[in-house]
Amino acid sequence: MNTEGESVNRDHDNEKTDGAQIVATDIRPPKNLDTSNSSDIADLSTEEFKIVRTKLTFVDKSEGIKRFFECPSSGVQITAPRRFGKSTFINMIEEFLMITVDEDAKPISNSESSDNYMMFMNLKLGQKHGDFVKKHCGQYPVISMSLKSVQGTAKTDVLYSLKIAICETFEKHSYLLEKVNGSRRFKNKEIEEEIETFLKYYESRRLEQLSEVDVTNALKFLSKILYTHFNKKVVILVDEADAPIMKAITENVEDENLKYLMRLLKEMLSAGLKSNRFLARSLVSSCVRLSGVYSWEINNQYHALFLQKRKFSETYGFTEQEVHNLLENAAFQAVNDFDGVKKWYNGYQTLNKDGAPIYSGWSVISYLSESIQEEKKMFDNYWAKSGLLEILKKLFVNHEIQKRIDKLIEDENISIVIAEPTVDNILKLKNTISFPSSKLEESQVDFFFQLLWDDGLLNAIEKNSKTVVLKIPNFEIKTEIQCKCYTQSLFEAKYKLKFENIERYIEALNQLLLTSSNEEESADEESNEEKGDATIPVNESELHHILFYLPYNNKLFTTQSSRPVVKVSEQLRDAKTSSQNKRREKHGRKNECDICVTRGTGGAILELKLLNQINANENSKAALQQIIDGKYHTLFDRDEYKHVRTKIYVGLCFKKNLDVTAHYLVDNIDINNAKIVCRHK
Repeated sequence: MNTEGESVNRDHDNEKTDGAQIVATDIRPPKNLDTSNSSDIADLSTEEFKIVRTKLTFVDKSEGIKRFFECPSSGVQITAPRRFGKSTFINMIEEFLMITVDEDAKPISNSESSDNYMMFMNLKLGQKHGDFVKKHCGQYPVISMSLKSVQGTAKTDVLYSLKIAICETFEKHSYLLEKVNGSRRFKNKEIEEEIETFLKYYESRRLEQLSEVDVTNALKFLSKILYTHFNKKVVILVDEADAPIMKAITENVEDENLKYLMRLLKEMLSAGLKSNRFLARSLVSSCVRLSGVYSWEINNQYHALFLQKRKFSETYGFTEQEVHNLLENAAFQAVNDFDGVKKWYNGYQTLNKDGAPIYSGWSVISYLSESIQEEKKMFDNYWAKSGLLEILKKLFVNHEIQKRIDKLIEDENISIVIAEPTVDNILKLKNTISFPSSKLEESQVDFFFQLLWDDGLLNAIEKNSKTVVLKIPNFEIKTEIQCKCYTQSLFEAKYKLKFENIERYIEALNQLLLTSSNEEESADEESNEEKGDATIPVNESELHHILFYLPYNNKLFTTQSSRPVVKVSEQLRDAKTSSQNKRREKHGRKNECDICVTRGTGGAILELKLLNQINANENSKAALQQIIDGKYHTLFDRDEYKHVRTKIYVGLCFKKNLDVTAHYLVDNIDINNAKIVCRHK
């Protein structure tokens, strides 16, 4: 559209866009793309569909537009995790539907000659559904509004930030205006009588004039203006509908101000989406279902929660076939590792009969982009770094939440009761986050884990009308949760570990790996990590958490293995800590060790035992024998461990009276050569 008119003078939100890119595999613009140019591979800083579609990592989701029109209700409300393509999908719909106008703000006579029409005819939507494109492309006035920047701790701040969002929405329709003798007026004289009201919304200097009633009527008023101008009903698109409420909850906004925010948004959306005779269709997009507190009561809305409606299950994220197509592109041949991508970024599953897997598109694209630039496979945590993880870290001090996270980390499932996003539940959630140490009702814990599910940190594997069974979806998210939650400060508080003993353990690992000549001294130090007044862990799982996560989160170590992998230090890539699932036999992974640590050319495999009154000496030897019998030592035969020259195998046994025994071998696997170190309390 022609967008004449002054831009609104204000500060814009510079935060990175939420949308994981919606990108294509079979159909690309006729352009020679160069993988040596990172901007040709992907642009993760934008949600603009026209930019995204020009990249090598473009996966075509245009058929989602047809699904939007085929919904049984004219109003659709969709949730999907951040960076799963929601904002780009909204922008794509806007580009597809919006009327192209000439300099007089009149629709062009032949819409089929427009660039947008040709663009969509060359995508899957046009190739498979050409008649649909002819009928709908460029045929609607579109109102597109983002609530991303709406926030505030006081009522006045909330109201003003919403006014700014409204102003930005009206500014997109500057093509309706012209200047005559220094004053703005409508090009279409039929709506001239509404010019003063329109300018109150449009001009930033007039925002103070807008009342609460004006704010709640904003979408409906703009619908009326566009309907009168084009003589066509409008399509309203609302993005980031949950952003205001999430910010209010995490910033501990006072209850009354939070209620005010929810009421204001509910009244605006109700007026625009419910009681609006100028409306053709609407789409409200959110990360989490909390926005339902001010939008779900709108009648005749089709609710499509993430992966729960077959119609939209493939709209957000990448299907397995789409991932295959991307990896098989000649441009990415050097980093084509489907098994690695599946392990790291798969794990979401639709709840329909097919149960089709869905991948994190943002992470897949980031992997390809980084790998091409670095000229090696760069598996890492790209998507999972979330604001909710910071909240989870804060809440991890709560025993009930910690218990459930421990189960999830051990590859077990948890079950929660599903709750509606009522005002009362949201206020309780805010209090849960604000006062993490307080005693929580089971329903509060359930509601928090429901939030993690909505945000993509958990995945549903079974669901009925009342409950849902959840698990961690993939390796990327598991490692990020581990890194955030299992910290040194947690272990110091929970197990009364002294700082100097933690440092002794870390130093023992360093010495063990860097100086093979000192292995006896190192092993002796290693056995002292529980000295002092420490509280012994209640089971092997807790013991494993301590001994693994202390080096895992230490600045000296980077982790890379089949259990937790996270990049902690760019400067020390030669230091690696790895661990396998403690419940390996239960999950059919018998030949995996407890902990593997490498640094420089030294590597150590540790097997742990926690016992009551059984002979610790014999059992540390049995733990070492398990490394040999289970062939855990063959881990060092893998390509990623070829740099390891000094190979150390340690069987550790901890008794609940705090006695510790270690049997170890260096550069051989003959149990008869094992040395022993004991430490008695």
